[in-house]
Amino acid sequence: MKAPHEGAPIIIDQPSSYLAVSELVVRALDGKMFSEDSVNWQQYVANLPQSARCPRTPTPSSSSIRASLMSS
Repeated sequence: MKAPHEGAPIIIDQPSSYLAVSELVVRALDGKMFSEDSVNWQQYVANLPQSARCPRTPTPSSSSIRASLMSS
């Protein structure tokens, strides 16, 4: 890359997934960011695909697993 990243790290704090990572790769593969004198990092990470947040499925505690195994 001709242009080093300047400033603070860019943090992507929106729900994301492998789709967002693959989109970043696709954007890099066009080659422009490697030949331009400067990179607009905000534009590079803008409008990435988002995934819906899934509610966490509660996992059984180890004591409830032991209790169910002992009762069988």
